[in-house]
Amino acid sequence: MREELHSTGQLRSKRALCFALRACVLIAVMGLALVVIFHRKARSHGEQVRAEIEKRLEVLRGKGEPVTLGELAKRYPDPPPEKDAGRLLKATLEAMRASDPETNANFFLSDKRFRARTEPLPDNLLGAMRVWLELRQATLAAIPWDELQGSWIGTGFREGSDDINTIPSGISELAGVLCVGAVLETEAGSHSNAVYLVKQALEVGDPLKNSVPLHCFVRTATRYYVCQALERIINRTSLPETSLKELQLSLPSEDLAAVREFMINERCFGFFTAQSLQAQTLQRTSGTRSPATRLLKAYQARLWYHDEDLLDFLKWSDQVMAALNTPASNAIPLLKAMEHERNEPKRLRVSLFDAFRSRRVSLMRLHEPNVSEFLGALKGFSRTRAAIVAIALERWRLAHAGQLPASLFELVPDYLPAVPADPYDDQPLRYRKLPRGYVVYSIGPDFTDDGGKEQSAERKEGEPYDITFTVER
Repeated sequence: MREELHSTGQLRSKRALCFALRACVLIAVMGLALVVIFHRKARSHGEQVRAEIEKRLEVLRGKGEPVTLGELAKRYPDPPPEKDAGRLLKATLEAMRASDPETNANFFLSDKRFRARTEPLPDNLLGAMRVWLELRQATLAAIPWDELQGSWIGTGFREGSDDINTIPSGISELAGVLCVGAVLETEAGSHSNAVYLVKQALEVGDPLKNSVPLHCFVRTATRYYVCQALERIINRTSLPETSLKELQLSLPSEDLAAVREFMINERCFGFFTAQSLQAQTLQRTSGTRSPATRLLKAYQARLWYHDEDLLDFLKWSDQVMAALNTPASNAIPLLKAMEHERNEPKRLRVSLFDAFRSRRVSLMRLHEPNVSEFLGALKGFSRTRAAIVAIALERWRLAHAGQLPASLFELVPDYLPAVPADPYDDQPLRYRKLPRGYVVYSIGPDFTDDGGKEQSAERKEGEPYDITFTVER
């Protein structure tokens, strides 16, 4: 009896083992089938994504827009050696940095004491400015002005590389030095020298013709220094008609076209970043024999980059370009909404499934420009346009015994071809008479007309303000 039970137990054990083995084989076969199906679907999806990427790139090329850095270099050709402003200014900028590492003039031109526009600057500030400028006299004397005429800064792209020229950032610093000199000349009562230095500051920034991203920011910084200096000069002295007209003709009036060029540049850099990340991911998975190690490295590579990242970037850049092709009053709200939506994935918690998500925190996304960077350029446009109008008003006052016009439209066509538009709502720039003087202003990024309220020196978060040019005399 015991032998029969033992035999029966062994039989049952064999059957259970056999069943377990069959189940394992079945599960393995099903798992393998699922892997094959998943792999085929992933490969098919990847082919669709790559085809969509190529389709979008061909559309861009069909419009004549660059896609790669090499194509961007053709759009913005580098100058010949004799017209290379970067080469011409390199020794000058190196000498300026060697004289004193604190080259940024923003400390002076943002000082609260500049807000008392019609009052002389205090002696301690004047003394500090003179010492600061004296350290740079040799540098200013070394600027090759004659050779700079007709020169420009190249992109610095060589054979599709991202070798960006670092000279442009020094140009805004140099413009700031010239503007500090202009303010000092004004305080000394020499308006002709002040006007000359402002024109030099504009001239030294003129070689930034290529609209690469860095150049766009440098131009904005240069215009900021110039407008700050001009506001001080016009408040402290009455310039003659000839000087005012020269200044008005020297100031550029940029528009959203420059911001669109900026986005075209960023799109090329995004594509270059994608190519670099793709090369790195391929390098990580190549030369691996072990299937398990290869699978692990492939997973890690997808955490770095996959083609959906580039497709997502191209879709986003197309949306930005579409917004920038509308009037600024429509473009800005669209860009802000897109920026808010774009930042939502950054709030997602990073997890092991990021490699399989189409919307995720990827290295590609971390290289994307912030839409607010585009919006910042509009402040520079607004400030420059307000300065142009203020100069035209000063010319009117000279011709009308110190009186001010009732409206800016009275300046057209003798002093302005047209009243410049406010980039924030496409309406004419605002103008309001003060008890003494006037203010020309843009409503600014909050889209609210605050009556020409100036931004405080503290620049408080959420503070309502307009972008102003104020003359109080």
